[in-house]
Amino acid sequence: AGLALDVTVANLARIVPDPVMGAGHVRGVVKGGLVDWKFAGGVTVDRLSAADMTLARVAGPVEVAGRGREIQVKASLAGSGGAGKGVVGGLIGASPKADVSLTRLADGRILVKSLDATGRAVTVKATGTRGVFGDMRLADFDLEASEAGLARGDRMVNELLGRKVEPTPFRVVDRYAPLRAAGHDMQRSAGPFAAQIP
Repeated sequence: AGLALDVTVANLARIVPDPVMGAGHVRGVVKGGLVDWKFAGGVTVDRLSAADMTLARVAGPVEVAGRGREIQVKASLAGSGGAGKGVVGGLIGASPKADVSLTRLADGRILVKSLDATGRAVTVKATGTRGVFGDMRLADFDLEASEAGLARGDRMVNELLGRKVEPTPFRVVDRYAPLRAAGHDMQRSAGPFAAQIP
């Protein structure tokens, strides 16, 4: 049946300083042994703040599996009560969602296998792979942002400063060609991408 786990932390900021988080709650079941184990349950985080954006709550199902020194994480998270200033707030909006699958390798590196995130006016999709020599590669990366979301961010900046500023330079991002990375060095591969930069 497994071991039932129910943990509440009053202030996650004391454990993880960045991003800033408030209370956290994890509830689920752990199965397996010390070397090969799996946790399945749900997680809730209150008051998550990053990049001038604050979410009142982030919650969703999570699976964490350990095999040897590697840890695999799958999560489907939904945010609520989002508030922010500028372009970031305009793009992410009040209720962003994200599905992510990643692996913490034995040497400490993080491999993002897949990411599918959606905000008010932006969507991000990415997949990563590990080469035969252990190098990590970002195989595909797609970013789409709507003109309306960027325009909303411009208006918020104008209201904050009390004066009109130049529009956001990067007006439209429709699609990026595949990106490839070896280790931490990312290189854009050849291929067309759609964008409009004044």
